[in-house]
Amino acid sequence: MESSVPQNHKMTKQHEFRDATRVQQSLLAGVEKKVLIRMAQRMPGWVSADHLTALGFASMIAAGFSYAAAGGLATAITSTTSSTR
Repeated sequence: MESSVPQNHKMTKQHEFRDATRVQQSLLAGVEKKVLIRMAQRMPGWVSADHLTALGFASMIAAGFSYAAAGGLATAITSTTSSTR
């Protein structure tokens, strides 16, 4: 059986994965931690990190389209409100 690794390929040492430490030092850190724990406890088992990433990505695309659709509208609103003062 032939290997798919080229003859001159150097094997590199794979690094062990280290867990990242989340540092919470903001004013609302305590509340945020409690809310995140409650959300995680109530999340259905079939929802994975990949699902949440896809949801966030789709939301950013939707927000971009919304900003693009409102393109001239934002200028009209700000010029109207500034001229009435």
